[in-house]
Amino acid sequence: MKLKRLSGLALGTASGALLFLTQPSCSVIVNDFKPQCETNQDCAALGKNQNISGLVCRENVCVINGCRTNEECQTAHNGEPYLCVTTEAMERTCQPLILPGANAGDPNICDILADPDDIKNENTIWLGASVIFAPGSTQGLEMVRQDFNRLAHGLPPATAASTDRRPLAFVYCEADGTLDEGAKHLITDLRLPAVITSLDTSSEIEVLTNYSIAGNNKVFQLSTSAGGPLLKTIDNQGMLIDLVLINENYDKETTEVLMQHHVPLLRQTG
Repeated sequence: MKLKRLSGLALGTASGALLFLTQPSCSVIVNDFKPQCETNQDCAALGKNQNISGLVCRENVCVINGCRTNEECQTAHNGEPYLCVTTEAMERTCQPLILPGANAGDPNICDILADPDDIKNENTIWLGASVIFAPGSTQGLEMVRQDFNRLAHGLPPATAASTDRRPLAFVYCEADGTLDEGAKHLITDLRLPAVITSLDTSSEIEVLTNYSIAGNNKVFQLSTSAGGPLLKTIDNQGMLIDLVLINENYDKETTEVLMQHHVPLLRQTG
């Protein structure tokens, strides 16, 4: 696979929330409470309605299965950067943000851009990036991160009732020789809501088809590469935004894609 060294990074955003839901069901003589669930699917539906993830059915009650907070995971791993992630099996597991190289002494395949306090902050929005390492290749990401966090004081609160701003942080992965390892880490393991990709066209398509739109965990893929017409032949299911594929209809096409696909998706509850 031949990957081009490309510059320019862009940004997409999404949000998430963690809550814990239980229901009492104890009586001395008889349990008069209506069962909350019969299957894990019942809890998944309940969680979707309440914007809660990771619920499973235990004794007819929906409870969170596994870890509950990022801080809990970090404490359990000696303060290392970890996230509490909901898997496809609706179980919450602790996942490391940093992915080391295959051998001792190798550079990390994936690393992070974040302030120490933001790593511990449950409100932090984590986005992924799959890039070709080169001198200054993460400067664009760092500039965006600092602009949002220092100039804009973070992203808006998750709900109208909240006043907590949400810091922005990145997990970025080396794609030259470790494209699949990085994509798996960002999308399958960490299940980040959006991934910025700066790759050649064939690699953009590989990440899209094998990870971004594969399975149930679909994520936005924002391509900053000067791709080719081949990208337009792929059914991206509305999950790929090509930011630099310029043509005579670019303004019109970009507006249509954003308004018809991405804006409604971003406005959906949950």
